[in-house]
Amino acid sequence: MSLILLKMEGCKDDLMGMDGDEGFFRLMAWVDVHGLKRGQRWQLERRWRKERRRAVPSPSSVFRYLGFFG
Repeated sequence: MSLILLKMEGCKDDLMGMDGDEGFFRLMAWVDVHGLKRGQRWQLERRWRKERRRAVPSPSSVFRYLGFFG
């Protein structure tokens, strides 16, 4: 995921477009749990209080994250 965000530096519109894509959201949700055992998936699902609605972090948090590297 970090590599995708690094490639998209400066493409705020692309991040917003990816966030609204239902197929991309489902793919990223699958990637998060693929290969995990049942107990690990259960812990991951219960980690957050609210339902997950975003496939990628917000553009502002991505650019803050990338600021640490550049």
